[in-house]
Amino acid sequence: MLQSMKNNLYVFFLFFITGLMSCSHHSGLYEHAEKIMSQHPDSVLTLLSTIQDVNDLSEKDRAMYYLLLTEAQNKTYVKPTSDSLITIAVEFFDKTEDWGRKAKAWYYRGRINQDLGDALHAQDYYLKALQDESKVNDYMLLGRIYNSIGMLLTYQEVYESAIPYQKRALNCFKILGDSVGQSFALRDIGRVYTAQKKLDSAIIYYEHALNLGNYGSIPSIYRELACLYLDRGELQKGHEYIQQALKFKVKKEFLYPTYLGLGKLYQRINLQDSAYYYLTLSKESPILAT
Repeated sequence: MLQSMKNNLYVFFLFFITGLMSCSHHSGLYEHAEKIMSQHPDSVLTLLSTIQDVNDLSEKDRAMYYLLLTEAQNKTYVKPTSDSLITIAVEFFDKTEDWGRKAKAWYYRGRINQDLGDALHAQDYYLKALQDESKVNDYMLLGRIYNSIGMLLTYQEVYESAIPYQKRALNCFKILGDSVGQSFALRDIGRVYTAQKKLDSAIIYYEHALNLGNYGSIPSIYRELACLYLDRGELQKGHEYIQQALKFKVKKEFLYPTYLGLGKLYQRINLQDSAYYYLTLSKESPILAT
């Protein structure tokens, strides 16, 4: 743990000092912030806090600042209150031929609107992020955009349209050799088939996702596989996957689907008191589907 903290601090200060020295107009600092964003979004937030007056920046630097700020806040789970700041970035990059940042700005405007509960605007912004997709070579970004559209279509029960987007996301992650990204995409395809009551197809995708996953994706895959097997009446298999899911330490909100699985299991084996207990717990979930 201590060594990890030292490494994080070293990376942060290295890029911070190099960024400050490389360009007096912030562009060098932004480039370094982009490089460490995926691994150290919290350090990027600290880095951006060193910029004193954003209103004194050029139009381009201000757009970059808000794009990076939005991305870092999203990656560190800061709850948004509006999309006004990312809109500034969108309006600037939409006039340029900086295809990657234009797509990213539209994508994060979509993410914010989705977090704010405005699914229709979110979907529109995700689609605008793909307006120049043939010119975007950031496959990680494209994969996330396809995945986000696929999930929104799933929520809207437009299943036949959702699956092609998830498969496009899967292909992007395959190109990158990103096994974790593939795991999430496969899981989400499984969710579509689950919603369609095509349990055999769903299980195939979940099992494949399980083989490629990591600590971030595997707990949810175990939970959802458990419920699938319980729905098929395979109680032993369902019980095994629930036990696997319980081995992981996760945030409280992610425990509610596991409680749902336990409630289903105890209901099936006629332990009604235990079933009632866990099903009642699962009702506290902030996730509507649970």
